[in-house]
Amino acid sequence: MYEQWKYRRAEYMIFERILAYIHRHYRRSNLQVHDIAKDIHFSTGYLSLIFRRRMNQTLWEYITELRIDLAKHLLCTTSKKRDEIAYEIGYESPEHFSRMFKRYTGLSPTEYRNHMYNVYS
Repeated sequence: MYEQWKYRRAEYMIFERILAYIHRHYRRSNLQVHDIAKDIHFSTGYLSLIFRRRMNQTLWEYITELRIDLAKHLLCTTSKKRDEIAYEIGYESPEHFSRMFKRYTGLSPTEYRNHMYNVYS
């Protein structure tokens, strides 16, 4: 019983380190799972396993959701253009950002901004 608790505690601490790293660096366009693994000192496979077990999604799904949430906030609170937002949240290509945004929200960045403007004005 104690050994099981000790293992879960160690896994949780690794998970916390993964989350902290992601939240510090998710805006980097060149972020890779390898970077996280190198910082945490575990293999990419082990990190991915721990993350999926705890969050029920992949590291990249989580990072993408963080980026899209930040993009939604920026679209609603700033007048920044799509390209500026794309680069700010970690995408090297505004087109790729738009595709991912639409995949996660069902709207293009421009449609989302217009929709939110209409809802709250």
